Amino acid sequence: MATTIPPRTDIPQQYRWHAESVFTDLNAWETEYQKISDALTDNRISVPGDVNSGDALHKLLEAGFTWLIRAKIVFLYAGLEHSVETTSADAAQRNSQARGLLSQVQSQLAALQPLVIQIGEDTIRAWMDEYPALKTYGHYFKDIFRKQAHIRSEEVETLLGLLRDPFAGTSA
Repeated sequence: MATTIPPRTDIPQQYRWHAESVFTDLNAWETEYQKISDALTDNRISVPGDVNSGDALHKLLEAGFTWLIRAKIVFLYAGLEHSVETTSADAAQRNSQARGLLSQVQSQLAALQPLVIQIGEDTIRAWMDEYPALKTYGHYFKDIFRKQAHIRSEEVETLLGLLRDPFAGTSA
């Protein structure tokens, strides 16, 4: 006995994904996608080679993670849209675009971990005491220093970040 899946339009609204809770419409998604893409082009998403204070590190982390979250939301929306409409070529294209955008943002921010290691655990602890807002990232720092032996240089981490998208395959 074959089961027939009704078209999405026949499914009551209460059982559907509420896309408008993420972006009001496709234009809003495209606008956000473009803002992030422009920021990548203009090098507004980057990690400077050196940071000399807890305040500067906090600002860098806040900006970096804000861009990352924004890119993840763009990716989430496109991914859910594609999951709902798997036969839509447009949805598949947006999902692929969003995955590429997220990969680019992650690649730009890949230098954060080597930078934190370069600063050093003792300095990070001292900066957290001086600048309490950094304590928000306490777990992040602890995890980086726990994985320190497996984190490569800025150049290698950036290269690995660039390879996320091509090697993501269908699981991404």
